[in-house]
Amino acid sequence: MKIGMKSGDILVQEDKPLRLYHAHGTEIFCTAGTVWITGVGETADIFLSTGQNHQVRGNRLILIEGIGEAWIRLENKERPAFWRQAWAATKRLWRKTINRKDQAASAPGWSV
Repeated sequence: MKIGMKSGDILVQEDKPLRLYHAHGTEIFCTAGTVWITGVGETADIFLSTGQNHQVRGNRLILIEGIGEAWIRLENKERPAFWRQAWAATKRLWRKTINRKDQAASAPGWSV
């Protein structure tokens, strides 16, 4: 694997796949050539040409291979840990609220 020192781009070649583990939130930019992206459990492969990009959804093994030689740049678009935790807490609270079927809510001083 070759990395452009000034640009941060990564050279991907045919028959030499780059492996990304737990890549959720990673955005793949094709900066030159054509790349082939496949992921474990995905129903379709993705092909990117120069100037195109793809954002990975889900934590799975992703393979990126050049068709011939190609250059890519990776950026992590994952939310900061604070926002992930806040979002998870919001979802838990929402589920608890939804699961309280047929239960009246009351506050001190209010009759039901």
